[in-house]
Order: sequence, then C-alpha cells, then structure tokens
Amino acid sequence: MKHTNIIPILLASALAMAPLASLPAGMETAVTAHAADHTLSNPSATAETQSLYRFLCDTYGNHVISGQQESTWMGSEDYEFNIICNASGKYPALRGLDYMGDDFSGCNRRAKAWYAKGGIVTICWHCGSDFSGSHTESMNTNLNWDRALTEGTNEYKALIAGMDKGAAALKELQEAGVPVIWRPFHEFDGKWFWWGKGGADNFKKLWRIMYNRYTRDWGLNNLIWNLGYCGDVNSGWYPGDEYVDIIGADTYVNHTDSLKNLYQKTCGAANKPVCLHENGPIPDPDKMKADGAGWLWYMTWHTSFIDSNECNTASYLNHVYNSDYLLSLDELPDVYHYGNAQLPEPPTEPADPTPVTVKGDVNADGAFNILDVVATQKWLLDARSVQLADWSAGDLNADNTLDIFDLALMKRLLTKGEELTEQQEFYQVYEAENAKISGNNSIQNEAGASGGRAVGNFGDDNDNLTFTIEVPTAGSYCLTLTTKGLGGDKYNEVLVDGDNVGGFDAKGDTYTDAALRRVMLTAGKHTVSIKKSWGWITIDKLTVTNDEAISAKVYQVAPKLVNPKADANAQRLFSYLCENYGKYTLSGQVCNDGLNGPEFKAIYEATGKYPAICGLDMMDYCPSRAARGARSNAVDTALDFNKHGGIVTFCWHWNAPDKYMKPGDTPEGTPRWWGGFNTSNTDFDIAAVMDGRDPEGKALIDKDIAEIARQLNLLRDAGVPVLWRPLHEASGGWFWWGAKGPDAYKKLWYYLYDQLTNVYGCSNLIWVWNGQAADWYPGDDYVDVIGEDIYAGEHSYGAQNAKFSELLEYPGSNKIIALTENGTVFDIDNVVAANSRWMWFGTWCGGFVEQNGHYSESFTERSVMSKTYNSEYVITLDELPWNR
Repeated sequence: MKHTNIIPILLASALAMAPLASLPAGMETAVTAHAADHTLSNPSATAETQSLYRFLCDTYGNHVISGQQESTWMGSEDYEFNIICNASGKYPALRGLDYMGDDFSGCNRRAKAWYAKGGIVTICWHCGSDFSGSHTESMNTNLNWDRALTEGTNEYKALIAGMDKGAAALKELQEAGVPVIWRPFHEFDGKWFWWGKGGADNFKKLWRIMYNRYTRDWGLNNLIWNLGYCGDVNSGWYPGDEYVDIIGADTYVNHTDSLKNLYQKTCGAANKPVCLHENGPIPDPDKMKADGAGWLWYMTWHTSFIDSNECNTASYLNHVYNSDYLLSLDELPDVYHYGNAQLPEPPTEPADPTPVTVKGDVNADGAFNILDVVATQKWLLDARSVQLADWSAGDLNADNTLDIFDLALMKRLLTKGEELTEQQEFYQVYEAENAKISGNNSIQNEAGASGGRAVGNFGDDNDNLTFTIEVPTAGSYCLTLTTKGLGGDKYNEVLVDGDNVGGFDAKGDTYTDAALRRVMLTAGKHTVSIKKSWGWITIDKLTVTNDEAISAKVYQVAPKLVNPKADANAQRLFSYLCENYGKYTLSGQVCNDGLNGPEFKAIYEATGKYPAICGLDMMDYCPSRAARGARSNAVDTALDFNKHGGIVTFCWHWNAPDKYMKPGDTPEGTPRWWGGFNTSNTDFDIAAVMDGRDPEGKALIDKDIAEIARQLNLLRDAGVPVLWRPLHEASGGWFWWGAKGPDAYKKLWYYLYDQLTNVYGCSNLIWVWNGQAADWYPGDDYVDVIGEDIYAGEHSYGAQNAKFSELLEYPGSNKIIALTENGTVFDIDNVVAANSRWMWFGTWCGGFVEQNGHYSESFTERSVMSKTYNSEYVITLDELPWNR
C-alpha cells in the first residue's frame, strides 16, 4: 500500500531524467566507464531488472541510496523502518531481506509488498551447507569441496538440490515482476561462513555454479548479482565480470566517517558500482560527498544497530535521511520503468480559474463515481501500472497525500449517495431560545448571554433542547456550545441526528465555550440535541463552523515505551500497535473467563469471530478484598488467552485499605467493601497519603502495590505483556484515587509507576492512562497509550471523533489513543470515514453483549456487531500476526 506524498516522488523522477551532476574528484575513471555501460551480466534480464540497473548506474557517484536490513521477530515486520520514519519522517529506499531459516514465503511476501511501494529489494541467504537452517548452520557447517564441486557426484547433486530451493523462491518473485539485488555467499573472504572456508578458488567455482544454475537452467532473469566482500577486499576472490553486476564491502565500526579507504579498496577489485552492503553506524552523507566515497547504497543491519546504537541516534537519523545527498523511499523515481515513464504529475493551476475540479474525480472525466474508487484502489496497490489523471482530486483529507484514508472516505460517500463537492466555508450561530425546548426547560433572561436570553435548567431526565441546523456540503464541522453550569461544573451529552457524538463540561457560573470538533455531517439538515446527563445548566447558543479533518500524521507514533527497561515481549507488542495504529482497530471485550466466558461465546455466536483483546481486572487481588474471601482467576485467564495468541489488558478497581472502609451497607443494601474503590464507600484521602500526612495509609498502599506487582510478575515471567490501565476514570471523582483532584492523582500515578517499574521490575507493562481530562494527564514520559471510556447509549454507533480529537491535544508528542471502555460498539465505517482510528475498543461485560447465555442486541444490533468484527479495518483474534 502506498502512503507516500507524491510531490517529492515527482521531483525525484524529474531529477533522475536530468543529466547527472559532476562526479567527486578521483572517481571519474572508476565510475564513468561503468556508468556509461548500464549492461547487466545476464543479457536476458527482464526489462524491469534492466531498468533498475540503469537507475543504479546513473545514481552511482551522484547520490547514496538508503537501505535497512529487516528483522521479523520484534513484533512488527517494519520494526526498524518505523524507528527510522519516526525519527526522520522518511523510509529507506532499499529493504534488505534474508531467506534464513527457509523463510521463503514470508520473505517473498515482504519483498512483493516493498516492490509495490516503489522500493528496491535485496536478498541474502544465511543457511548451512545443505541450504537450510540459519546463521548458526552457516558458520558451523562445511563441504567436501572436491566432491561437492565435481559434477555427477552425490555431493554435487545435494549441492544443486539445496541451491534449487532458493531458485524456486526467486522464480516466484520473477513471476510477480519483482527484480532482486541478489547477494548470496556474502562476506566470503572472512572465511567464517562455510562458503568461504574452501578458499578463493573453490568460492569462485561455487559462485559460478550458482550463477549458471540460476540464470541458464532456471531462467532467473530478475537478478542483479551483488558480490559482497567483508573488510578484506581481495580481487583474488573475484569470479569475473560476466558473473557479477555490483560489488560491495561491509564493516561494523563505531563512528560515522565516510569509510573512504574501504570504498577505494573495493573500487580497485573490479570496474563495477560499489555498495556498502552492511554497516552498523551510517556513514555521514556530508562526509561521503566531501571525501568522494560514493557508495551506491548503504544498508544498516537490524535491531540493536538501529534501535540502540550509540551513533544512529534519532537526531542523527533525521540528519541522514533528510540529506540532499541521500535517496529515501519517497524520493525514488519509478525505478522499474526508469527512462521510459513517470508518475502522473499533479494538475497545474489553470490560466482561467473558472473550471472547478470535482472532488474524487481522479480520472478527470468530470464526475465522481465507482470508476474513480476502483482506479484509486488499484493505484494504491500498484502505482506503476495505473495512471491517475488527477491524483489531487482524490485527496479528500486535504493533507497533500493520496492514501487509504481518502479511499475510505470516497467509498463512504459513494455508497451513501452523498455528493462529493468542495466543502464551503461555513459559520452559523443558533440561539438556544429559538431551538425546540422540551420538558421543564424554559427561556430565561440572562444578562451574560447573547441577546440577553438562554435556556435551562435541565433538572429532569426529559429536559432536552434540540437545534435544527443546515450545512451546505458534506464534511467535518465544529459544534461549539456556549453554556454555564449551575452551582459548579456540569457534564452533559450531545446527540446529532439521535447519535451520541460526545459530551461537554459547562463551567460553573460563567458562560464559556465547549467545542466538539470534527463532527462529520452530510449536506443538508441535522438535529443537534443536548441530552441531560448531569443536568443543571443553561445554554446560550450553538455555533457551527467548518473544521479541518484529522491528518494521517497523528498516527505516526515512535515504537518506544516509556519504560527503558521494558522487556522484549512488551516492546514486540507495542511495536505491533504502533505499526498498525491508524490502519486497523483491534477488537476487545471485558470477560472474566476469556475464551470460555459468556461474552466471548456470545460475540462468536453473532460474528463468527473472537476479540483480539481480553479485558480483565486486578480487583479481587486487593488485600482488603482477599481478607474478606474474594478470589480471582484473572491471571490464569490471561495466561490461557496469551497461549491462544490473544492480547490482555488489565484495569484495577483498587479497593481502599480496609482501615478506611465505611462500615455497613450502601442504601441499596450491598456491603460497602464490595465497592471499596468508590469514593462513596471510603474515607481514604490519597492527598494526605501523598503529601506525608498519613504514613499509615502510605504503608497500606505499599502493601497493595506489592501484591499487584506479584501478580503482574507472574505474567512477566510467563512472557505475557500487559496493556496496563490503573487509576482509570480519575477526573470523574467517583473513585477514591480521583476524589482529591489532579495534583494528588498525578503524584499517585508517578509513585505507582516508580514502584512497579523500578522497585518490582514489572517490565512487561504498556502504560495506558485513562484519566479522562487534560489537566489530569501525567505527562508523555509516563504514558504509552491514552485511553477514553465512552458509553454512548443503546444503538448509538457514532465514531466519537469529537472526543478522539480532544485527546489528540493532551500529549506533547503523538500517542496511541484507544477506546478503553465502551457500551455500544461503534460502526467501523463511521470510524474510518471520520479518520478517528481508535487503536482498540474494549466493550464492557455482561448485558452490553450477552443475556441468558446468548448474544443481546440491547446495545449493539447483531448486524452492526458482525459488520464491525468482520471488517477489513478490524483485527480479531485469528488475525493477529502471530496467529496466522
């Protein structure tokens, strides 16, 4: 899928067609002679392979191509690439893959995907002398060289049979049209791999056998043969010009110099383009250019060489990838039709500004219809085989990018029959006294209100106010309510056309504005209703204005956990979340018994799917509950769900220490200790604990934390990462940890983080903050994910994008945002259309999905639940990558 801005691509393509710049001093002879040739060793190479080689020859000495070796075991197949993008806003142009461990199908799938993005693919092969196994076997096996290289022997037949496994895989790529820079038997002169242990003469025979077998017998015409020396570049190992297209060297040093000496030594081995096919620290582009070290590309090795290397820091990656001397993925021309075709150029401004571009009309036939949707989808999948007459017409999100978000909006507008027109500027004020008033609400004279009148006071459940508004075009709008709370701050909810779109706080005793941003409206009339939640407010007016759409840039989150000591399992899961944030939403369900629980069974009954995330609670591990006989199987459920490939999230309804529990029962007749987390059932003052006035309370919460840490570390030791959501819904004040205001709450958050992270070593946690208000946010250094709990009401399927938009403003840098609790499950089409891409949803248990052992439609109709769980934009248990 293509997610790159087309403008830099066009500029790079134009530059590639222009005459090349003069070469650095000292390189004229070595480079110019070969660059004028452009001839591959295989005269039968495919047109796309020849095109790629032509591009490489033209680039050599003028630019350096950026490259990165992948890993596939860090929770994301793009682990290293995401680190680079988050640091620099760029992706490498060249992706390094490895057939190691017989990963032919996975490697080919990733190669095809990178090719589809317009990137360049290079493949090496760590394997034993029987061409199976991985790095260990490549170093610890050997051949009977005389017999293995003698045609007709059993050893020779075994050698050919092993080679043929790689040939079959490369043949699949050729059939898919994918050229490959093929780098077999690398670092041969180091003699640590079996293919170098026989010495230079045997190595050259081995190389030629593979070359002839692959080229002549298998007809592999999609290969560019890359001979990869290590630091000891000796021309005595060179198989000959007719068997090699590119030569390279590699080295792992602890500096970012240009490696000029190694470059010059490699240039002396043969008259071929020279690459740095493996490196640790990336040579500084400025130094390479100044020193004339014109490496064709570099390719940084994976994992620790990019995520924790002392040289390849985030700031350095930003410097490298934004260098004018370097080519990143977005700066590549169409390398597979190089010199023959270019991507479509954006339309130039017409001399006569009268003609109007029809939004969505990418084929420029004057109308938006299904043909435009099909063309856009094909272009996103394969930009080289589809021409768009006007790509910018499809940029519905107006972020100068044509991507999947635009495609989703195009589909929605087309299927709903809505007209795709340019959103007109809009500003309209609707006075409350002119709206429909119901219940006991009344018009009141208010000196501070516009026009001197307002409507209130929302004291009863039937006291509502409904505005009728009309907007000229479909798009994103901001609804701003001017309100005042009676006797303090009051929270109430807003419905658009009957669907809950969010809530607002009316500040006490003073008229203030509360904005619900990015509400998606179709052209025409709509109702905006204020529904009593807390009530006791007066409303002055509603102002409706245009609003900008949510940009795809908000989904670029660095895959780095706040705990620097987080274990590999937590890092792997978080990398997976970061990679898929903005693309997919994970399904989640609170269920005490996991796969065996009634909620999971009910969802499967309705959808044929199980949720990807199981929500659990540490509540009954609290010492004050355990002392009264409470027992929990939550940790056992988490262990079981993890074994089935699922993700677990834990909240903690933290019962206050027993000393602070109010005695007796609630007015409803339930023992107060059952709800010992509720403010109404305890006298616990967390402010007194955190400022030192209650040392006994401090000792008791330390005891509680120690017990929860013990449970979390049982999961840690079993390799189970946890989406950890403690101290939730704090700003509501109904839980004791939020009853004393944001300052005391944040001190408790910092303390809990320090205890679990630094004292008890709970390294398996991804910290999910769910405080529900901006001034309660502990800060970016203590939060991995921002969560929000929203209970929108029965059959209310809105995307809740107003609240999503609000959460975007809380952190100082991008954070993942999740719907950590919900009642009704949203319609995923609404989420995609509004581009409020919640990372996951977590439906609460019981009657929200299940009744009497079967699926209940009380909150979410079966059709909507099935549609969402089976959507291409929603991940279920069977679709988690480690379950495939």
